[in-house]
Amino acid sequence: MTFPKVGALPNDVQVTAYGPGPGFCNLLTLWTTSGSTAVVRDVACYNATTRVNQASFVTYTSVY
Repeated sequence: MTFPKVGALPNDVQVTAYGPGPGFCNLLTLWTTSGSTAVVRDVACYNATTRVNQASFVTYTSVY
């Protein structure tokens, strides 16, 4: 996913599982910032120890 016109350093990305039941998500790779666009890829979600296809909520923050 991309976050256009907000990419500025320093920045931070967080991802959280969204939906019913227990679960968690994490980033499998670092995000990148190119120009004014932040690019987040490879989000993985799990239910206990099994990788699942689950909705996630991704937030991006920067100093500006």
